[in-house]
Amino acid sequence: MATTELKRSLNDDDYETTSKAKRLKLSDEGPLTATDILIFKKECLFREMTLYKHKLNLLEKEVNQDNLIQEIMDLKRELLKYQSPAISRVLKNATSANRGIEESDKSEETAIKKEATPEEKQINIQEDKLAEYLSQIEVLTSTNKLLKSQLEEISEQYQQALIQPSKSKLSNEDEAKLQKLTKNNKFLQDEISKLNKIKSLKVSENFETFNNLKEELDKEIITENERLKNKFQDQEITINRLRAHRDELSSQIEIIKQELDNKETNKSLLDLNSELNKRIEQLTKPQSDENEVIQEIEQAFKQTRDLYLSNLSNKVDIDGKLQIISIEKTKAESKYFAVMRSMEAAKEEIKILKLQNSKQNEFNTNLTELNSKLNLKVKNLTTQLSEYQQININNKNEVKKVNEDLEEFKIDNSNLKENLEEITTKNENLIKSEIQLKKTINQQSIEIQELEKKKNQLSNLLNKYKTNNVNGIIEEEEQQLQALRSIAKCSVCTKNWKDTAITVCGHVFCSNCTQERLAARLRRCPSCNKGFSQNDLLSIHL
Repeated sequence: MATTELKRSLNDDDYETTSKAKRLKLSDEGPLTATDILIFKKECLFREMTLYKHKLNLLEKEVNQDNLIQEIMDLKRELLKYQSPAISRVLKNATSANRGIEESDKSEETAIKKEATPEEKQINIQEDKLAEYLSQIEVLTSTNKLLKSQLEEISEQYQQALIQPSKSKLSNEDEAKLQKLTKNNKFLQDEISKLNKIKSLKVSENFETFNNLKEELDKEIITENERLKNKFQDQEITINRLRAHRDELSSQIEIIKQELDNKETNKSLLDLNSELNKRIEQLTKPQSDENEVIQEIEQAFKQTRDLYLSNLSNKVDIDGKLQIISIEKTKAESKYFAVMRSMEAAKEEIKILKLQNSKQNEFNTNLTELNSKLNLKVKNLTTQLSEYQQININNKNEVKKVNEDLEEFKIDNSNLKENLEEITTKNENLIKSEIQLKKTINQQSIEIQELEKKKNQLSNLLNKYKTNNVNGIIEEEEQQLQALRSIAKCSVCTKNWKDTAITVCGHVFCSNCTQERLAARLRRCPSCNKGFSQNDLLSIHL
């Protein structure tokens, strides 16, 4: 079935992950065998294992990303903490003026807190949902661990089967199953890559929105704190200025009061003086009228005294009333200023509360957007969980099928082992006989080659002797010998054999000639005239 197919090499990633034994077995050229197909099937199972591990890592990353909700809750609490001290500062300034405003502020704060509670309830509900999903993820991890253990057992069984390879042939159904598994693995890999890309994009978008919201909230809080501080300082300056103006006005009022009192007393005295002058003029009249005048003077004196006493009593009453009026005026002014301060504080608080309400509305809109995104995430996770559960069920079924196939293969292997043992014994005997035959054949071939060489040499000699005279042949041989001797002897003295070489140029001479030239300071090569020294000489053996 698979005799015409050739072995396929693994990918680079698979090549790095596989063991050395597998690499050596799959790297040989030739037709596919049962062991090669078993190895390929095992590689498919290992690839599925790596896919499940990758999926587990992705699920753990998603769980870590869902922890961002807790960070958002913490930021919301910090925002409320930042807002509450600003309100408390303004309220402290207002309590010094009026205590009634504090109760209204407390009621408003409780209302704000009551308004914030449903959002917290929604977030708590989402946290409960996330806890349920985390429990489901833990269940999936446990199932994946069980699948890993099963796959490890199967891999051990495959390794044991690979130690004793068999020559059985797989059926067409097994090959169809392998092709289906490979197609499913490719499809799942494509889907997982797409999901990973979508998740990475969503996570990056969520991080960007979260960071932008955080930065905006921090900036707004800082600007509000600075604005409130500046307003508080301006209010203190205005209060001090109004107090100084009030003191000046009170001092001016007292001075005016004193001047008015002095004017009234002067008028009464002038009236008395005018009357006294009139009486004195009347006294200058004749003495006849002295008694009448004295009586009139006494009456006038009594009238003036009564007027003076009445004026004094009226003056005292007026002074008391003026003091009471001034005290009441100061009280009314203080109350007026307190009411104005409380009104200004209330206006500022109303502005602050309006800003806080607007910010809370913005924050609520952002939270609703985040909740919608989180709900979409949860839906995606639920769909993925259902898909993963289906995949796990399919994998379990495939593992069961593989186990059944393994049992069948074990039975086939047991039968084949018996056949292999018989065949191996026969093969060993045949191999031994073949080795002995090869040795004998090699020895005979060597002897035949030597005999052929000798035969050729003898035939050549016979041909020479037949064609030429013996003396001519001997002379030629002597000439050849002399030529060979001349090559082997020194070219300077033509006596000694060549035994030393000059490493600079490569020419060869006898040791006596080279030493004589060195002693005579003729340190140049006789054939090429290159300079040399004692260190450039090398002894050789022809």
